[in-house]
Amino acid sequence: MRKALLWLGILGLLFGIGWTAHRFGGGSSEPSPSVSNAEKAPTDNALENLYQARLAALQSENRRLRTQLAALQTSPMAAAPAVEEVPSVKPLVEKKTELSFEEEYRQTIEMEARIAERFNDLLATEPYDEEWAAETETQVKQTVNEIAMVGAQLMDTACRTTFCRAVLAFDSEENKDTFLAKATLKAPFNTVGWIHSEGLEDQEIELFFSRKGNNLPDVGDVDRD
Repeated sequence: MRKALLWLGILGLLFGIGWTAHRFGGGSSEPSPSVSNAEKAPTDNALENLYQARLAALQSENRRLRTQLAALQTSPMAAAPAVEEVPSVKPLVEKKTELSFEEEYRQTIEMEARIAERFNDLLATEPYDEEWAAETETQVKQTVNEIAMVGAQLMDTACRTTFCRAVLAFDSEENKDTFLAKATLKAPFNTVGWIHSEGLEDQEIELFFSRKGNNLPDVGDVDRD
């Protein structure tokens, strides 16, 4: 049970870095109702409080997962070799070999790499909406510059018709978490999205995010090996 809970936690961190699946800020095709001046966007203080709360949650979850991972890897049960059952009669149904934590982790990293590859293939073949794509690519650069973090660098960005990809590199895990907590409150990142990295320690990430009112494209079934 402890391994299952840890696994779910790591999947949550890998797939969303603290967000629910397929959501940065949420996209909707429903038109927004008109608002008066008194009902405009929240104040700077409200946004700052929301950012601080999200950042604290990310950092707390990160520490919790690392503590549990260290405990699992150093526990006597983790170090003990598996004992293989040798039945006297061959069972009608072969018992599946239980994967180690390290093997499950490796397979998940490979599965996410295949998902990212499919997103990139779909992006490369999607028609180019010249007006929207160029405007959104510029907005990506402006938002990254607006956050103005030392240790965060935009390596590449590309948009087509319904979604975009941005590649960012960071000099520390703390700076990565801080940037993501801020960026997901701002356009164009505050839509439906998915993050790919090569693991918890990887400081370079790919952000795939949808055009407002759209979902990310379906990549189909991607199974683990």
